[in-house]
Amino acid sequence: MSWIDEAKRLAAATVLVRERVDPETAKRRSRVCHPCPELEKPQLRCKVCGCYMKAKVWSKVNRSPGRPLGEVTHCPLGKWGDAEVANHYRSLDGKPPL
Repeated sequence: MSWIDEAKRLAAATVLVRERVDPETAKRRSRVCHPCPELEKPQLRCKVCGCYMKAKVWSKVNRSPGRPLGEVTHCPLGKWGDAEVANHYRSLDGKPPL
């Protein structure tokens, strides 16, 4: 990982994450993300949402450029068992449900 990618990851972890989940939830999310074909390695960045997974797996509520007031952190593909939440945000973005 380049120093630029590391700086972006640290910024995401400190600026975008508003509330954190418990360690077990973060581990479960990480176990889902690591084998996912949508994960860019070595940056550990999701190709679908653009998030850095080291920050996102710990986030309960996060800010994104499209939602600066925050949103419930979820997998955009519903792989965290959160398809209902993913579909809610997909509908707000005018995308079809999963």
